[in-house]
Amino acid sequence: MKILPLTCFFLLSCASCAATSPLPAQQPLPAPAVGKETADSVCAYSHFLEGKSAEAAGRLEEARAAYEKAMACASDPDYLMRTMAVLLARMERKKEAAAWLEKIRKRHPADSETLTFVADLYADMGMTSQAGELYRQILAREPENFEVALQLGILYARNRQFPQAREMLERLVRIDPGSQVGHYYLGKLYQELNEPDKAVASYGKALAIEWSDDLAFETADLYERLNRPEKAIALYRKILAEDPANERARGALAGVYLQQGELDRALAELKELRNYTSDLRKVDFTIGRLLIEQERYDEAIAQFSRLLAEDPGFDAARYLLALIHYEKKNSKKAAELLRQIPAGAETYEDATLLLGKILEDQNDPAAVEKLYAGRLAGKSTRRPVFYVALASFYQEHGQPEKGQAVYAEALSRYPDNPRVLFEHALFLDRLARQDEAIAEMQKVLAIEPHNPYALNYVGYTWADRGVNLKEAL
Repeated sequence: MKILPLTCFFLLSCASCAATSPLPAQQPLPAPAVGKETADSVCAYSHFLEGKSAEAAGRLEEARAAYEKAMACASDPDYLMRTMAVLLARMERKKEAAAWLEKIRKRHPADSETLTFVADLYADMGMTSQAGELYRQILAREPENFEVALQLGILYARNRQFPQAREMLERLVRIDPGSQVGHYYLGKLYQELNEPDKAVASYGKALAIEWSDDLAFETADLYERLNRPEKAIALYRKILAEDPANERARGALAGVYLQQGELDRALAELKELRNYTSDLRKVDFTIGRLLIEQERYDEAIAQFSRLLAEDPGFDAARYLLALIHYEKKNSKKAAELLRQIPAGAETYEDATLLLGKILEDQNDPAAVEKLYAGRLAGKSTRRPVFYVALASFYQEHGQPEKGQAVYAEALSRYPDNPRVLFEHALFLDRLARQDEAIAEMQKVLAIEPHNPYALNYVGYTWADRGVNLKEAL
């Protein structure tokens, strides 16, 4: 039996988590040297400290005013000018920051270190054309300046100037084959260029130069997306060999096994993860779902019952417990559990629909009607899907006029809800009112132009009628 895709609920693997870049963090600027103590130097340093204190406390305008006072009495304001530019960039005052950066650049037009600082800040501010121009100026004088060339390559990639980025980054790793960051960013670029084999090769070189768990996770994620699970598994195993308590790797490994249908291995990894995780409930919930997938219902019942005993408000566990009882033909227990799920729970809609199915199976149409009508009567319990369920109930029991009345109320409350519009179109189609059904489907497409089911319905219906064939295709 398949109930729901396990991977939709298995959140431990963090497969989509962004890996930390291997680039070193930017170092803070050093404090200005006071030198021989003079009235001016004491004044400048006093206001500088006042500004740093205000900036650390988040009082940015106060910090800006203090830095201006410091510059007014500083004999060498270079450092303070840099500090002011960084602060203004942080305050999103780009024009003012840029003005200070131009002053700094003009004071030191031939100093590569200063120009690199200015270019880096321009890049951080999103002023990529100014940053790129400065990087190129530096490289014209210092063609072997690796760090500047790397930053320019990254800038090209960020601007989607992929040919220039590729030329720059490939040249860098030829110049310095031992550059981990060069191979890393080249790997990211190859992903953008849809060259996965080159991407994994570049990541492999970066890992060979210096192992990084974060980079290993990013590489494993790429392997998973390329449907090369054995490669991803090998990387997760390597991480765990060094650190058996690594929750992220253990969870990711279980996730790969789940995707591959190797349920016993996934279960073994999850049970091992229990020894290390800080979130036992999430792991135990996933174990319970896996037991359902394996149709080990008695074990799953014990698992979810224990979770509910520990947390009576765990309604996701309550819903799955009800689902198991339903599969085991214990509808009475299933219905009892479903009625306990409150309107605020994520599983409330599914619980109501399953309860309706149980009542339908029991051949109790009055109870089905009462269930959905009751839910729709209350503002907190009303959901668009319940209108659909009630209208379908009426149609199946030969009362289409009541179903249409339900849809009329639903559309008055939710005129732009694509689910209601779509289901109403199918309702009309079953009544052989295809022109009206197509009109409703076209409303769906006005809201969701790429809805495949609405596209298929309109296209197929036109084609079946032999009309609007070009549009149908």
